[in-house]
Amino acid sequence: MPRPFVFSNNLHEFAKQIVWFPCAAQEADDIDEFLLFLLANGNDRAIMHARRAFGVTNADFQRAIRKAEPGTFMYEKFWEERNKLIGIDPPLPFPCPARMLKVTDEKMKKEEIGAA
Repeated sequence: MPRPFVFSNNLHEFAKQIVWFPCAAQEADDIDEFLLFLLANGNDRAIMHARRAFGVTNADFQRAIRKAEPGTFMYEKFWEERNKLIGIDPPLPFPCPARMLKVTDEKMKKEEIGAA
């Protein structure tokens, strides 16, 4: 039976386990960027490890998630779940690109016209 994956208790090593490509988040020098990456791409077990091993709090995650740019989170439902996980309920508005908002607005207008 395979052994379960063990996360490092060294922050920089942990960051390299989570971020699989070279970038600032992988070095964990910008803690908010790393925590944002962790929220967007890490699993619940990794988030729990960050809390236990490094004392990351909801306030730390909340500060980081407020810096999310469009494209950081792919799905609005996942965004909402992560917001709730870190104590933001109701969730913050989903950071989607302006072009997506335009498409959504146009679709809604077409539906309104069709309903009239």
